Order: sequence, then structure tokens, then C-alpha cells
Amino acid sequence: MSRIDGVPEKTALPDVKSVYDRMRDKFGLVPLPLTVTARHAALFRAYTSFEAAFARAGCVDESLNSERLALAYTVAMTRTPVGRPNTLRPGLLAEIMVTAGR
Repeated sequence: MSRIDGVPEKTALPDVKSVYDRMRDKFGLVPLPLTVTARHAALFRAYTSFEAAFARAGCVDESLNSERLALAYTVAMTRTPVGRPNTLRPGLLAEIMVTAGR
């Protein structure tokens, strides 16, 4: 839980909602740091530019993909109330099968 409340989707500006939608499509959830930085337009632009630069650079080893999915799934499962993000499950299962060599 953050000390600063994030911007909820229902009150977010259209460009922020668009980014929220892309994150939800990609990760199954909207990361908390993204919602918090949405409180300040310049900070939000800088943060999203920073994240986009890392994504374009391809610096992250693909073997970390299953760890990212597992972490996102764990975060969703430990929320109150418990939620099981159906969007994460197929990707996580596919990664587990690839890692297991099946």
C-alpha cells in the first residue's frame, strides 16, 4: 500500500486511462507506481517514458518473463479481497510449461 493514493481510473484523464488500459492488457493489472505518478502530469510522462525506454531497449532477459508473471499473479492473489486475475493465468501457465520443457 502506498502512502499516496493513486488516481482511480474513473477520475483519470483520457490519456491516463489509455495507459491504464494498455498496462491492464499487458500485465493483467495497473501497477501502483503508475497510478501514483498520474497525480502529476509531468511526472507521469517522465515515468511512462522511462518504462517505455526500458521496454524498447530489450535489456531484460526473457527468462525473467515467468518471474514477472508469477509476481503479478501473487500480488493479485494477496489483495483483499482476494482476486484471481484470469488474464494472468494463461500466460503464467504457458511460461511454466516452457520452463519445464513441455
